[in-house]
Amino acid sequence: MIDNWRIWKKKLCSFQYNQVLAQEEMLWFQKSREQWVRYGNKNTKFFHTQTIIGLRRNKITGLDIGGIWCIDEEVLETEVVTFFKKTLSE
Repeated sequence: MIDNWRIWKKKLCSFQYNQVLAQEEMLWFQKSREQWVRYGNKNTKFFHTQTIIGLRRNKITGLDIGGIWCIDEEVLETEVVTFFKKTLSE
């Protein structure tokens, strides 16, 4: 009986902890969206910084090709085109 109580209590605590983490994540997401809504569409330093961060985050700077890290842009372009041609033609 005591073991069942401990298991239940542990599951409850774990559930509550995950709820708090989710709430904290949502809070930070909302704060970041608030700043974007407030400053994002204006020609401000904030807007330019966010744009640059987004571009850097979305840019592929290198790929592991056959166990070798490659950063040559021409090779990267060729590999990506080959990959998508092969994937989309199947």
